[in-house]
Amino acid sequence: MKAFFRFLLRVLFRFRAYDLDALKTPGPVLLIPNHASWIDWLFLWVCLDEDWKFVTSSISAPDELAASEIMVNRYSLPVDPGSPYAVKRMAEFLKGGGRLVLFAEGRCHARAS
Repeated sequence: MKAFFRFLLRVLFRFRAYDLDALKTPGPVLLIPNHASWIDWLFLWVCLDEDWKFVTSSISAPDELAASEIMVNRYSLPVDPGSPYAVKRMAEFLKGGGRLVLFAEGRCHARAS
């Protein structure tokens, strides 16, 4: 599946990724990219190993059908952005050697990605 999307991104956007060895670092790792569009997560996802998880909002995901399919799956770690326990949940995942992607647009979910 990732190979198909990587090919599609290459054809549509001339996408190429360099220095991917940095993404092979064993956990705990917190990757904090910024993004401006709904497709930015896809560019990252095609480059990441299967154990990476995207921090998403458990609040906004159920509201939008397309967003819920993207935001709540085996590649995501849904958290409530209004809860003080959201950071605790992420910290516990990282303590266990996890690798997380947290978009830095001022919210802890991928609503705009």
